[in-house]
Amino acid sequence: MNVNHYVVVASNRAPPPLNYIKINCDVSFIKEGYMLGYSVVCRDHRGRIVDGCVGRQGFSSVLQGETRALVEAMLFAVSRKFKQVIFETDSFMLVQAIQSRDTEIIWAIEADVLFIKSLLLFNSS
Repeated sequence: MNVNHYVVVASNRAPPPLNYIKINCDVSFIKEGYMLGYSVVCRDHRGRIVDGCVGRQGFSSVLQGETRALVEAMLFAVSRKFKQVIFETDSFMLVQAIQSRDTEIIWAIEADVLFIKSLLLFNSS
């Protein structure tokens, strides 16, 4: 299948279906320096790690970091030309913001959430 399909879900730690890649992203927060380290781990249908990346950026909240980690995960998937991807995050607030049709989004993550929604829309055809 050559159709792109991207979806964001809350963490469940189950492997993805056949022909899908599941990308888990997460952050660790260091309050003193307002730095966040993020990790992106890509797994196949057998649960094996097939790719990934790490990075760090400055943010003032964990929610901002979780949102940015998902953006980085999505950009990573696009750069690797992954076609069928399930993005997994443990941030329930972020999943709600992405799946909501409500136009009011927490201002601190609004730009990134709108970017995520546009990537999901573009990659669901």
